[in-house]
Amino acid sequence: MSPDPNDEYFADGMTEELISAISNVSGLSVISRTSVMQYKKPGKKLADIGGDLRVGTILEGSVRKSGNKVRISVQLIDVRDDKHLWAQNYDRELEDIFAIQSDIAERVAKVLEVKVLGEERHRLEGRASKNTEALTLYLKGRSSYNEGIEQGARTAAEYFERAIQNDSNFALAYVGLADCCWWLSGRYISYAEGFAKAKENLDKALTLKPDLGEAHASLGIWLLNQLRWEEAEVRFRKALALSPSYALAHSRYAYLLSSVGKLDEALYEARKAQELDPLPPRAALLVGQVLYYRREYDQAIEQWKQILRIEPNYPAASLWVASAYTKKSMTEEALKMFSKWKDQVGDIPGSPGFTKGLLACAYVNAGRIEEAKGMFSGAEAEGLSPGTSPVAFAYWHTCLGNFDLAFEFLEKACEARDPFLWDIKVDPMWDPLRSDSRFAILLRKLRLS
Repeated sequence: MSPDPNDEYFADGMTEELISAISNVSGLSVISRTSVMQYKKPGKKLADIGGDLRVGTILEGSVRKSGNKVRISVQLIDVRDDKHLWAQNYDRELEDIFAIQSDIAERVAKVLEVKVLGEERHRLEGRASKNTEALTLYLKGRSSYNEGIEQGARTAAEYFERAIQNDSNFALAYVGLADCCWWLSGRYISYAEGFAKAKENLDKALTLKPDLGEAHASLGIWLLNQLRWEEAEVRFRKALALSPSYALAHSRYAYLLSSVGKLDEALYEARKAQELDPLPPRAALLVGQVLYYRREYDQAIEQWKQILRIEPNYPAASLWVASAYTKKSMTEEALKMFSKWKDQVGDIPGSPGFTKGLLACAYVNAGRIEEAKGMFSGAEAEGLSPGTSPVAFAYWHTCLGNFDLAFEFLEKACEARDPFLWDIKVDPMWDPLRSDSRFAILLRKLRLS
């Protein structure tokens, strides 16, 4: 509602940070930003929104910003009978934003008869920066990061860095900078560079604020990349103890549990992430992946087809459906979906050749062996193409029955700590290799045995 349309970042940032604040209250289950942001424009009835998100209560509001002055109006509504449970107007200075969020979180909890524990109150009050410029830059950074594109991540990193320059004790800004490093890693910068920078910023964040759930969840990813699976699990559990409604932490924890073979627990966490983030495809995609790892192919396919019914051109769903078709020996259907995926994405950023490797496997399963062999040739077939993930060639040779070469490339992937290898313990694609003694050796090297 601000007179300057460029202030939209402020409302978006307020929404995201308020969700994070309320997520610290263990008695409340809060839907994530990615699901609620599509309702930021008025028009849809609250009862319908409640039905879409499967919630009984909605917190809505507006923000008007003018210089360093803000006016925030909020109301809590029971969507079943359209009953107003609480409403409040706040007229404050910009630097009071985090204090307002803490107050809102506590009042919501009180109205819903949920007790805010002492340590939760402390966490609510400790997220702030009192520096107006740092706060503004941080909110702009979050808005840019959520664009989900390379330039958005790079612009966000610049905002977070400037926020830190204005307030070197702003822990959330360090986490934001680490998030940008994760996002760019393997796509536009090397994994080594991205993970090193992320770790540096997470260390600073946790030194400043040891009870920041977002930082523990991100550190879990770093530990996972170091093959420190048990330590990573501790961090994810810590993140969820601090921020029970943090959907991304549930997703990341589900990924770890899948990798180490705890598929029942992984399915629970994936479904919890989907419950907290029901509308975008990311959480639904993960549920399908865990079902696929459990060899429940029909259920996995149905999960991904639900995504494609809503977003027909969502590439990752096409890829996973193709993989499940392959395991069900539905070769022509698999080839069709792999081709669709190739047309949509071309190649995975940072991993040239991966698409061809998967498509070659589809050709093998369809009996088109010569076409499969022709996908790679010369130096490329020997894995000498710069930047290509060794896992792509390992897939290819596994499908062709060249197991010695498959293990050779898996060893290279292991040495490079290629993240495409983290699900090797459960991915059905590697089933032809499991009876070979070299596979057990590989699992031990990855600390997955």
